[in-house]
Amino acid sequence: MTATYTNTNVPEIMEFYKIHGLFKSKHDYAEKFKHLEFFNNYQRITIDIIQKYCTNRMMQGAKNSTINRELTIMRS
Repeated sequence: MTATYTNTNVPEIMEFYKIHGLFKSKHDYAEKFKHLEFFNNYQRITIDIIQKYCTNRMMQGAKNSTINRELTIMRS
């Protein structure tokens, strides 16, 4: 059984975090969320797509902890 997320609205998620300010950081939210736009290309997010995202981010030099935080935002 493959887990999938449907109707993922990345801009809506980004707006929620901007309004509620759930992160304390010197970076702005646009910088934090720019990589999540990757998921805008998909109606359904499957494990394969998440693995593709993780591989892409690792190749860009992102640390595992950063990728995990980004994926946590997507699950919210």
